[in-house]
Amino acid sequence: MANEGEFPKQDGDVLYASEVNAIAGIHSQVDTTTDLDAWASAGTTDTATKEYTFTSSELASANYLEIKTNFNFYGPGDANRYVSVKIETKEIGSTYSESMPEKKIQQYDANINLHIDTYTLWWIHTLTSGEKANGCVVKVTFYADASGGGSDCRITNNALMITPK
Repeated sequence: MANEGEFPKQDGDVLYASEVNAIAGIHSQVDTTTDLDAWASAGTTDTATKEYTFTSSELASANYLEIKTNFNFYGPGDANRYVSVKIETKEIGSTYSESMPEKKIQQYDANINLHIDTYTLWWIHTLTSGEKANGCVVKVTFYADASGGGSDCRITNNALMITPK
């Protein structure tokens, strides 16, 4: 009979919760809050940032972080407004570096007068040896930019999930 953490298992062996959790990537962090919502009034910009921390034990068997976010964008169809997303990471106790540089998600489309769209962004971050050994902090930033004037634009978080893989 195989003990906890011992593989391979055979018929009749106990499959422990810790083994199932490790296999299922149970260390995922899921965020459905409005903490990442950014709303820019005409002539302004807005930024919303949130950090997600993973300990070294949560990353022990991982080589990557899978980052998925689903969000809504709203804004009139002109070149003066856009929304974007940026992902940075750092080893705990260190400084941030860009994992995914700021990416404009939506901007002007001459054929559409008003955008109300839902997007899913999927990003893979390769963990450094320092992040695996000391833990990792992921910083996600949503931007709304209506600095060109006109009217408002916004980006609203539906769900964000980060999973060690």
